[in-house]
Amino acid sequence: MPEIISIIDNKQCYGCEACYNTCQFNAITMKKVEDGFRYPVVDKDKCIECGGCSKNCPAIPGNMSVIKDNKYKQRVYSVRLKDTGVRKISSSGGAFTAISDKVLEQHGCVVGVVWNNDFSVKHIIATELYQRDMMRQSKYIQSEIGSCYKLIKEKIKNEQLVLFTGTPCQNAGLKLYLGNMDLSKLILCDVLCGGNVSPVFFKDYLKYIEKKQKDKVTDICFRTKIIGWKQHHILINLKKLYIRELGAIMNHSFTYI
Repeated sequence: MPEIISIIDNKQCYGCEACYNTCQFNAITMKKVEDGFRYPVVDKDKCIECGGCSKNCPAIPGNMSVIKDNKYKQRVYSVRLKDTGVRKISSSGGAFTAISDKVLEQHGCVVGVVWNNDFSVKHIIATELYQRDMMRQSKYIQSEIGSCYKLIKEKIKNEQLVLFTGTPCQNAGLKLYLGNMDLSKLILCDVLCGGNVSPVFFKDYLKYIEKKQKDKVTDICFRTKIIGWKQHHILINLKKLYIRELGAIMNHSFTYI
């Protein structure tokens, strides 16, 4: 059986969906398990054991040398936009807006995370500003990649500039999936990650808030600045505001202090 089976069985899987996008035989589907996270499930009747999924899995130690190549000189920048208005509606300094503006100006596309109506999150491909604007602000929940990797591959083949924003494991999965392609048209942007929150856990939390406040959640901001820039707070919009101090998001759980 593919090496990826041991990764799934031992809960080492990141849920990046690279294997799902890789399989040409529809042998892999993404399903939620008891803890609410999405993991790949391999249909052994459809699997021909080609090894493609294992080749593109960032959780397999042997693939790390491919991810950590030295082809490009590494640089680290600290960015803060001068535009205070953009910074206020961003999670941090507004770097995503600045980078994505340049990509869209060059008729490229931006791949990032947006809210679903049920407050789960997913990656979409944006070619318009209004779609990009929906991607602003960090969403600390496991996102659904869907077929985005496949679509990105086609965009790059057509020499279209692509900006992909995601967690380090999602970026690694995409890089492995694209293999030996010329990546000069791809900008990978990591979101610093301490571990995603389970979508089920987060929905249960929202249900608790709705029950306690006897109201309906209409909007969420994980890092609101309406009560200051130095402390991290989660803002949940109901018919009345609901604000809690956000301590840490680690190990798939919230800690409130």
